Amino acid sequence: MTIPMLDLVRQYHAIRGEIDGAIGDVLKSGEFILGPHVRRFEDAAAAYCGVKHAIGLASGTDALLLSLRALGIGPGDAVLVPSFTFFATAGTVHNIGATPVFCDIDPKTYNIDPRSARAIVETHASRACSSWHVDRGKARRSERADQPSPQATSHEPRAAVAPHATSHEPRAAVAPQATSHEPRAADQPPIRAIIPVHLYGQMADMDEIMQLADEYDLAVIEDAAQAIGAQYVSENRHVACSSWPVGKAERQHVARSSLPVGATGTDATDMVLPQATSHEPRAAVAGSIGAIGCFSFYPTKNLGAYGDAGMVTTNDDALAETIGLLRVHGAKPKYFHKMVGVNSRLDAIQAAILDVKLRHLDDWSNARRRIADRYDRLLSDVSGIVTPFRAGDRTHIFHQYTIRVLGGKRDALQAHLRAQGIGTLIYYPRPLHLQECFAHLGYREGQFPHSEDASREVLSLPIFPELTETEQDAVVAAIREFGEKRS
Repeated sequence: MTIPMLDLVRQYHAIRGEIDGAIGDVLKSGEFILGPHVRRFEDAAAAYCGVKHAIGLASGTDALLLSLRALGIGPGDAVLVPSFTFFATAGTVHNIGATPVFCDIDPKTYNIDPRSARAIVETHASRACSSWHVDRGKARRSERADQPSPQATSHEPRAAVAPHATSHEPRAAVAPQATSHEPRAADQPPIRAIIPVHLYGQMADMDEIMQLADEYDLAVIEDAAQAIGAQYVSENRHVACSSWPVGKAERQHVARSSLPVGATGTDATDMVLPQATSHEPRAAVAGSIGAIGCFSFYPTKNLGAYGDAGMVTTNDDALAETIGLLRVHGAKPKYFHKMVGVNSRLDAIQAAILDVKLRHLDDWSNARRRIADRYDRLLSDVSGIVTPFRAGDRTHIFHQYTIRVLGGKRDALQAHLRAQGIGTLIYYPRPLHLQECFAHLGYREGQFPHSEDASREVLSLPIFPELTETEQDAVVAAIREFGEKRS
């Protein structure tokens, strides 16, 4: 039996009529660039993610890149990113001229470790305070009566500062503010932003991240490429839980006290309570907490296009306008350019496909959770295998079902499964701080042990909504057979 890691053909056949009809509508309309099909999907995606604005882009990488541009991040700045994630998170920081600063991950969730992040931010802190402030998940300029900062679409240059050789929005000069932080070394650029990645489909610890951002005036960009629809219940009021409807009309949110605690196979979405009508914080959805959320619709994602596609979400009107301009060469109206942007438009056919798929996304996510629950039960007693941890204050959409294989046996298990026709993948075999292209930053092996351990131990098993129990049983049987041979 051949069991693929993912089978997109099965998904297409299940919704073929809807997909073919949507593509046909675009072809008949002649509206291929932006237009009504893109706007329809953007409106639906914004409602699903619980935000005011969703801006369709050409890829998830562009979503990160244009977000950094819109926030004015550029040369002379640093951005904190986890070392264990897909390359684009750090690559885009480099490509806008800023410096990626790596930190370690939580070994249970694989997401950015707030303690590691805090320690690194503190070592980079300077007496010169950033002009950025984070307020309930939004980025805003410093509001000084004697020295107002320009809006994101302003063209006013900084005073007495040599201009950057980029098209990034310049920051207004801000007088240093007294702080208790030690001054930054001359060769360490100030950290201006943090990009928490919601890896494998489970959100990072956003309460701790937002608190850190509040303290050090960091813009927060959520890399939600793998986590569309994932939810997080905040204990703190400063997290901007949206009052907009989230997901399907019938979706209900669970209070923290009713969610499962620790590593369990319980499907939190099945433990529903009526939506609160008081002022208690609701569950926030990935991409709605930070200043900006970034999504990828690469075909293998839970919500995947039939080619490259991406999206930015935000509740900030100015940021939405700036990103909307940047995706069309900075032009408004056409041929009149307010800034230097790029060509990063969401294709109308891809938007129509995504609009169809979005209607099925909750059902697909629930199917993934049921498969994950079953893996949890069937693998619970297999020695040397650690099933995914589920934090009690958030849901998991299982973009990947990623186990840990202990004792240095990960590669051997993957080879064993491959020999039986079972697809698996390793996300990610080398952490970013040890990548050759970042060698000039001076990181060394052993610096982020949790990221390095994960790179040696993680293995993602087949998981997609159409995976059958027979196929899943075969995967588990092969893993058990491997364990018995090695014991």
